[in-house]
Amino acid sequence: MSTVTGERPPLRTNREFWLLWVGQATSTLGSASLAIVMPLMVLALTHSPTQAGLVAFAGTGSTVALLLPAGLVADRVDRRRLMRWCDAVRATAMAAAALTLALTRPPLAALLSVALVDGSLSGLFLAAQSGAVRQVVAHADLSSAMARNQAYRQAVKVAGPPLGGVLYGAAWLLPFVLNAVSYLISYLTITAIPIPLQEPRDPPQCRQPLRRRLLDGLRWLFAEPFLRASVLYLAAFTFVSPALVLAVIVRATSHGASPPEIGAIFALSGVGGVAGALLTPHIQRRWPPGAVLLALGAVWATGIPVLTMTTHPLALGSILAVLSFGIPAIMTIIVSYRLSLTPDRLQGQAFAAMNLVANTATPFGSLAGGFLLTATGSTGSLLVLTAITITVVAAASTSPTLRNASPISVSS
Repeated sequence: MSTVTGERPPLRTNREFWLLWVGQATSTLGSASLAIVMPLMVLALTHSPTQAGLVAFAGTGSTVALLLPAGLVADRVDRRRLMRWCDAVRATAMAAAALTLALTRPPLAALLSVALVDGSLSGLFLAAQSGAVRQVVAHADLSSAMARNQAYRQAVKVAGPPLGGVLYGAAWLLPFVLNAVSYLISYLTITAIPIPLQEPRDPPQCRQPLRRRLLDGLRWLFAEPFLRASVLYLAAFTFVSPALVLAVIVRATSHGASPPEIGAIFALSGVGGVAGALLTPHIQRRWPPGAVLLALGAVWATGIPVLTMTTHPLALGSILAVLSFGIPAIMTIIVSYRLSLTPDRLQGQAFAAMNLVANTATPFGSLAGGFLLTATGSTGSLLVLTAITITVVAAASTSPTLRNASPISVSS
């Protein structure tokens, strides 16, 4: 079977794409289930929002810290072998955490270690997986493939949080068991893909100085005007988002919400994301990309302060659903641009560069969210996040690059 992406079968009959999709949807479900459990567990053990933010910082911070070397490794080794290795180690770490929880209540250091291992290997895995998608999907189907990827990421927000809440309520170890099994399924689906997941490597490029190779992705990203502007814009929201999540969790729990109710809040958020993912191809055909980015920012700027008006789980979840609606369109637009324009030899490094710029703010958002909550409570934190969002959107609206960007072609 040909490995040329232009000769790949249509997406609906593309077995290799769907194998990759199923594996990633499953592992993302496990991760989403655990993501809601970790802050609840830390809060139960320490009663400290700051320490809950610290654990989130460890997971996301380890991913960001290793992004550039992860991208370089992903572009220089066999992608399939690397992804399978990451899945195997992460599954082992989750199984070890489950065993620890079966025997004792873990110290904070143990949870930090799990977050560090999972976060660092997730960055390495995703750098390789990004290039693999480019190999199994025809160029004309990239936007549709990204929309489907966003659909599963949003769908697991519906199923993952309530599932994590229910499992956590039954036994603390169960979300870790689920995550271990999900990584095993991902390992098996990657193994089943029969075609190569990268083009042949150019040996002379491997002899370039390491420092230069580490920066190739950043140089490429910042040479593309729309990607440069859109990724910097996205970085502001990756700072606000984890602080917003933590503020909603603390706001709900401080008013008596149970773990399943916390899961239901974020399930409703996922419903909004799924709706957005299903409509993403239509959004891309009807509106220019910069307008979509700015519209999402405007929705966030008006929606975040509404969260201060309620503490009811259903109301909080409904507001988050509105905020989540446009996220799949934004991510599909940016990732489709990147995949379409990047040569295969730089796919991992371009992924790393984009996520380094966009996600460096994520761990600091988690950390800042914890400090804000300790200092001002959930209402004060939400008002500060509103002010940040308004400032960012107002500044971005003056950018000609964002306002005048042309969409890439979108398959039906």
